[in-house]
Amino acid sequence: MFDELKALLRGDAAQIAVCLAKPNVHRLIGYSVVILVCSGIYGFTLGIWRAPLQSLYTAIKFPLLIFLTCAGNAAINGMLAQLLGSGLSFRQTSFAILMSFAIAAMILAGLSPITLFI
Repeated sequence: MFDELKALLRGDAAQIAVCLAKPNVHRLIGYSVVILVCSGIYGFTLGIWRAPLQSLYTAIKFPLLIFLTCAGNAAINGMLAQLLGSGLSFRQTSFAILMSFAIAAMILAGLSPITLFI
């Protein structure tokens, strides 16, 4: 899983294409956990400036916001892929969006120390 995350962050097109060719439940759970943990860390650092309780609420709400946005984008892009005849299945487009949100969550988690000290 860590090799896939490294390839994802590097933007290795060949490895990403292999991941998109065969999306499975193991990868889905792995990327979901990455999004949950990384965006939770970032949400915690966003809320800590106000109060510890606020940081807890933000750490819960921010991953939920990310997942709901991912679901909305997956639904729209899945329908558009079928409508425009791109050759990608709904599962592949949804998985590509999940992978892109995992990248964003990892970048946000990397920026969380900066957010914490601002």
